[in-house]
Amino acid sequence: MDFNLTSKVPIFEQVKNQLKKYIEIGIYAPNDKLPSLRELASSLNVNPNTIERAFSELEKDGYIYSLNKKGFYVSESIQTQSKKEILTSIQNEILLAKKANISYKEINSIINSIYQEDKSND
Repeated sequence: MDFNLTSKVPIFEQVKNQLKKYIEIGIYAPNDKLPSLRELASSLNVNPNTIERAFSELEKDGYIYSLNKKGFYVSESIQTQSKKEILTSIQNEILLAKKANISYKEINSIINSIYQEDKSND
C-alpha cells in the first residue's frame, strides 16, 4: 500500500481510498478478514489511530463491517455493486464505440490485448 507523506490528502484518507480500491477490484473479496489495526499500522509505519479512522469511515460507507473482538471484514454488497457499475460502464462505452462505427473486431482486439498482458505478467 502506497501513500504520499507530502500530499495534502490526509494519510487516513489515502489509506481509506487504497483499501476501498482494493475492495472494489476484488483484491479483498467479500467476507475476507482485513489485517488488524495494529498490524496494518505497523506495516505502514503509521499511528494505529490513523488506521482506526480509515476503518471507521470505510465501515460507515458500508465497505467493511466489524465483528466484536474478531476484527474487520469486507462487506458483500459493495463489491457486487461496484462490479455492476463497471459492467454498466463497459456496456455504455461499447455502445458508444458501436455508434462511432468501431468494429467488433477492433473492440475484441483491445480486450484480448489487455487480457494477454495479464497472462504474461503471471
